[in-house]
Amino acid sequence: MKQHKKHKTRHRTSSEMYTHISAWESSGQPQREYMAEQGLSKSVFGYWLRKYRQEQQINGGGFVAVRAVDSVGEGGAGFARLRLQGGEELILNEAVSAAYLRELLGW
Repeated sequence: MKQHKKHKTRHRTSSEMYTHISAWESSGQPQREYMAEQGLSKSVFGYWLRKYRQEQQINGGGFVAVRAVDSVGEGGAGFARLRLQGGEELILNEAVSAAYLRELLGW
């Protein structure tokens, strides 16, 4: 009697897959090429791409590009500086909670 081997599937998190989707979009590579390099199946990538795009439609984009800088504010003072898509900058003098930041940005 032939025994069937159980394939152990790896659970992918939304954070992990959305990072892959963002990396693929900015890479300029064809989707198949990116998936092959990263060891991602078409079905898994397609599933998460659909979820990502649905969330973007619901949340009005969801993700905002953030660029790290070496120094913040005058003389390097400050905790963080966020440059938003429209070119506006938000300088934080200290760490803030994610909830406060969402409220501040109107998310």
